[in-house]
Amino acid sequence: MAPLIAVLLCFSFPLSTALVTLTFPLGITTSVQFDFCSIINCGTGRQAQWTGSDKYVCMRGSDCDNWQWVFANTGTEDWGYQPFEAQKYGLKNRFSIIKGHASHECADNHCNPLIITLKNPSLHDSGIYVLGAYVSGTDPLGRFLIKIDNPVINTPHSLAHTPISPTFGSDFSPVKIMNISTLSSTFSVETGYGDQNRWLQWVLYSAKQVNRSHCYACAAARPHLATVPFPLSNISDPVGLPCLLYLFTTSKKPLSSSKCSNLSILFPPTRHMDTPMFQTHEGNYTCFKSYGTTWVGELPFSFCSQTFQVNFSLNTVLSSFLLSQTTPRSDIWWMCSRSKLFATLPPNWSGTCAPIQLVMPFRLLSLPPSHSPYYSTPPFYFRHTRSLFHTPTNISLHG
Repeated sequence: MAPLIAVLLCFSFPLSTALVTLTFPLGITTSVQFDFCSIINCGTGRQAQWTGSDKYVCMRGSDCDNWQWVFANTGTEDWGYQPFEAQKYGLKNRFSIIKGHASHECADNHCNPLIITLKNPSLHDSGIYVLGAYVSGTDPLGRFLIKIDNPVINTPHSLAHTPISPTFGSDFSPVKIMNISTLSSTFSVETGYGDQNRWLQWVLYSAKQVNRSHCYACAAARPHLATVPFPLSNISDPVGLPCLLYLFTTSKKPLSSSKCSNLSILFPPTRHMDTPMFQTHEGNYTCFKSYGTTWVGELPFSFCSQTFQVNFSLNTVLSSFLLSQTTPRSDIWWMCSRSKLFATLPPNWSGTCAPIQLVMPFRLLSLPPSHSPYYSTPPFYFRHTRSLFHTPTNISLHG
């Protein structure tokens, strides 16, 4: 009797007969939002109780009667199942499902928003899929239809080459297309935060500056600035370094024919600013040592790849540039100890200093290549055998 009872419990929560259709344009990456309870009968009045459960999707053509049919899930970690049909045309890597954001006073069928993103939709993706919620007891299941719309086939010949813009549904539509045309809009969809985000803009700018895509961009939410050597040295650019020193002595723009003109454009004059918080990092700094009367600090010897002594190893002209600075320059600081920065060096200073720049710690990690669709098939585990199910765990990545 015990096995019979287990089977009855497994099917005591049948598949919902409601069928919601999610339409994706062929070849155009699209995100669609719908409510979990529009596919599965959640009852009325207490639909918010389903928000905490992880949701998962099983491949078309299945009743989701064992975990091996699962190919996508909400949460921070993929559960690891690899249905052959999901691998065959790359659906496993092109399909994602996340939880949306609902208000605390949500109406029925608006408390459990889910967002499905389908990258480069293919005609092979069409079909009926199964949505489930991982809960104690028997999981509720419901079917939904993915339809791939081909504008070339479904549009009159005269309009076949006219781009078709998606129509975004209202907040009360059972299904609505989400705007993911930019990184900011995608960020808004996934986090629910729609205001301007300077940190996100900086991450996007940094990735573009190094010409990288298809990667993870990692950075702390409140990063401390870090010191790096200024890229010009007497070795790397014996002409550029004297120009740099000269620019600190005047706010006038050099003549366009001058060798210092480009540096003046890259590092324009700026006003004196308060020193930001920073972390010192050892590196190959070009150091300058002076024996004046105003002590400013001294960098450790290990920080300096080169050290020039004012009025000794430096000629009189370059020494005067270091002793008569009046004009701060954008994005350049003088570091004279592990904890002290100057916008300009004071007259008749004493110590060991180096020109530096401040950067935000930032890391780019390339995405791993797609897994091969060919793999050894593991044994099937039936859905009512809970002990064999992989429980998702939180994972964090720090840049």
